[in-house]
Amino acid sequence: MLDVRYTSERTWGFFVDDVRPHSLTGRFVEKELVVQTTEDPFGNSQRFDRTVFNITRFQVDLKRHWVEIHDAPRSLTPFFSQLAEQSGFLASVEPIYIQPLSWFHSFRKLVPDAMMTKAAIDDFEVAESVMARAMLFGEVDVERYIQTVAGKRRVTASAIQITFSIEADLYRLNVSAAGKIKFLGAAQPDGLELVRNAIPSGSNFNVRQ
Repeated sequence: MLDVRYTSERTWGFFVDDVRPHSLTGRFVEKELVVQTTEDPFGNSQRFDRTVFNITRFQVDLKRHWVEIHDAPRSLTPFFSQLAEQSGFLASVEPIYIQPLSWFHSFRKLVPDAMMTKAAIDDFEVAESVMARAMLFGEVDVERYIQTVAGKRRVTASAIQITFSIEADLYRLNVSAAGKIKFLGAAQPDGLELVRNAIPSGSNFNVRQ
């Protein structure tokens, strides 16, 4: 990865910001030239060139076997392609699966005062050929009311929103089954570490702030 360090002459490359025995933190930079053409009222065409830099901030955790993405750009394909190539194609990307309800139960073992304020419950059967989908939200812990809606049925959620506090810092974040965890506000290191510790080993996830 150090052999493909980004320079102004390259269209892509890496910056390695921190290397530790079991982790690596860095940035993947992709330079893109965008050409725009406009026409004035007299029919004359004008061309404008601008350079766009797409930056992917990442952390590779070798103990947990995952890649953590911070503030991901619209497309991660170039990053993952180059990451695979630089690893000699030993690194591969697998689908991301996080069940938000299960994750919340694990997280609450670490942070007992964590509260679920929104939950998008997936389809569940209420009668033969009759399905229901539910959205729960409130300023109280809605997790305790899921069974009120679903009865004794085992249900899953496509997304949840939770709040928790660490000392004077209040956090609110969204967790989706697509593996995205979005902090709605600034994320301090202590909060990030708690979120990481609740993720099952082997999962990939994207943290956005």
